[in-house]
Amino acid sequence: SGANGVAVLGGATYTANGNMIARVDNSSREVTRVSGQVNSADLCTSYPSRDSALFRTDYAPLRVVGTDGRFIYATDTCGIRRVDPETGAVTTLPYGNYRTSTASVAIAGQYLYAVDNSDSGLQKIDLNSGSNDSLNNNHHLGAVAADSNFVWMVNTDHIFKIDRNTGAILKQWPVAVQGHAPTALLSVGNYLYASQ
Repeated sequence: SGANGVAVLGGATYTANGNMIARVDNSSREVTRVSGQVNSADLCTSYPSRDSALFRTDYAPLRVVGTDGRFIYATDTCGIRRVDPETGAVTTLPYGNYRTSTASVAIAGQYLYAVDNSDSGLQKIDLNSGSNDSLNNNHHLGAVAADSNFVWMVNTDHIFKIDRNTGAILKQWPVAVQGHAPTALLSVGNYLYASQ
């Protein structure tokens, strides 16, 4: 069904393909299954290994959203999922309701930034300690990206530059996306890349 999302870790690129997460060796280009099965799950649960792991994709597609240098993170109907790239074990993280295709997640270092557009909230999650802070619940926001300096968000009207620690909107610019908010946003160097 095609690649969805990307994360690079330890000489390999990880992406979602249907109901599975695949690893592409950056040197040999060999593709291997990291986790998941051909079929979608009916329940939301954690799994101890690649052979038992299932992702649920009935309401939201499986998407790789990033890495913290240890794990691969993905979203599906069940929410935010942490995948061990060595064992394929899948853990469902207990943060919010990210069960819609409009949910957006970005990772910068040890922090995961998540938006559930049904609640219009920006959450900052420390992946080391598990602490969860609500940064901004006052705006209907869309896709999120994060880098070492800022959190970036885009909706149908504006791009927002947001303080990583307080959630304060530092600056905003109008955008013309013909009423269709991007579903994915990526910050690389001095550029933001969006996908609708």
